[in-house]
Amino acid sequence: ACSCPVIEVHISNIHKRESFRHHSYVSARADAVIAGCGVEGYVLAVQHMARLCAKG
Repeated sequence: ACSCPVIEVHISNIHKRESFRHHSYVSARADAVIAGCGVEGYVLAVQHMARLCAKG
């Protein structure tokens, strides 16, 4: 229902964790998914979001 860019961020690698964490309802809508980069994933997400917003 939202047309704005969406980036999903996971501090840990969710695919190395419990199987119930492997599914995400957000991933199907997300423009990007960042996982396993630790808190640096948030920095990467902000940088990528800036690029997405600059494109218009």
